[in-house]
Amino acid sequence: LLDHLGDPSPEIRDDLVFTSFARGIQEELFTQEQFHFIAEGVSSDVGLDKEIDKVGLPTLERSFRALVYANLLYADANQQSVFYQGLQLEIRNVFSNQGLHYLSKEKDTTGFSSQYGWIHSFAHGADLL
Repeated sequence: LLDHLGDPSPEIRDDLVFTSFARGIQEELFTQEQFHFIAEGVSSDVGLDKEIDKVGLPTLERSFRALVYANLLYADANQQSVFYQGLQLEIRNVFSNQGLHYLSKEKDTTGFSSQYGWIHSFAHGADLL
């Protein structure tokens, strides 16, 4: 799933990858180990700054990564979740700090692309905030 987070195919990216992440986190279908693996996986490189000067495919990965961050942070903050306060402090801070400045750096204003489907990085950045 992590390898296809910004897949150019909307069917793979939206319908399979992101839906699997979102359902797995929100419906607590992942184990604690998987939750940590996902958090470490999406935070292991430059995150939302990855290829920030490029549009198109790099934007897909950034914007959908922002959505995964949002889901992880929501579960981490939800007292009713089995993942409550499950993120390491360092990872929680990375997600929060990147969310605070992502929208000021993102330049790709594409909403819908006939090639990639919905991109809307600003909407996904807003979801994270």
